Amino acid sequence: MLRGGALENLKKYDEAADSYSKAAAIATEDYRKVEAMLGQARAARLAGKAPQAIDVYRQVIKTFGRTVPGVAEAEVRLAELTKGNS
Repeated sequence: MLRGGALENLKKYDEAADSYSKAAAIATEDYRKVEAMLGQARAARLAGKAPQAIDVYRQVIKTFGRTVPGVAEAEVRLAELTKGNS
């Protein structure tokens, strides 16, 4: 997670998205997976890859229940990117 954030700060968004993806894959708690996936989607969007970001947000919503912190944010971000046509 820290590496992804550092890469985002350096505006290396593709690398940041990849780093967040790896963090999500190894996270053991759902809330940490969601946090990493939100970072991945954000970095993908900033890299100009909105379709990839949309896919990640959809995966978060489909995989995790609304009780997991961050899922509601994924719903909001998905609605923003799809203009409500998710």
